[in-house]
Amino acid sequence: ARYGIPVGQVLLTHADLRQRERHLNARNTLSYLLEAGAIPIINENDTVAVKEIKVGDN
Repeated sequence: ARYGIPVGQVLLTHADLRQRERHLNARNTLSYLLEAGAIPIINENDTVAVKEIKVGDN
């Protein structure tokens, strides 16, 4: 944390947003990061996202 601000990277796929259990896990993780005073850095997990279901263009 160069400026003393903690961050946490969260890599998601389309399935993480679509499947309820995975969505709730992601939401809980983001809530925990925010409660801990960290800034979540959210990005698509390109290493496992297949072309047909990619959410956006990174």
